Amino acid sequence: MDNYYELLGLKPGASASEIKKAFRKKAKQLHPDIAGSEKAEAMQKLLRAYEALSNFERRFNTGTYPPYTDKSNFDYRKWLLEQGDPRSMAKLIFYELLRLEEDRAIEIWRENGALDFCLDKNMERADWMDCQYILAEELDKRGFSLEAFKLITALLIEERRRPYFNLLRRKYIVF
Repeated sequence: MDNYYELLGLKPGASASEIKKAFRKKAKQLHPDIAGSEKAEAMQKLLRAYEALSNFERRFNTGTYPPYTDKSNFDYRKWLLEQGDPRSMAKLIFYELLRLEEDRAIEIWRENGALDFCLDKNMERADWMDCQYILAEELDKRGFSLEAFKLITALLIEERRRPYFNLLRRKYIVF
């Protein structure tokens, strides 16, 4: 397989505008109407390179975007579990929620003390508030309304102290 970056004379990770500019420059040199029919094959390669690199998903899937194609098989979930400390468990709960593994997130939250597990002490404020809100929603969906209520109450107290969810504040808190 051709190295598309080399064909365009670019370094890996080039921006979309750099890719477009390099393509146009090379196309002026290789276009069969200008350079003759003997350059038609080189122009086809150039077109394939441009099509692959100008589309982020295609760039990633064809392996032509080295910064994001690490083959180390790093498993973030496993790594967090191995750490075992409260901070890592809080991150793992949020990670699972964001990956739509809500049951797993709730299970980890329960294993770590449920309502006694202080997410706010183990996460940055914004992450804690987002995580706790999503967790409360998921608990409520599963019929654990009291736990959801307690999580939301803590968020509302914090929201009143220092606003984060401005919409939530206007909707639920009466001053």
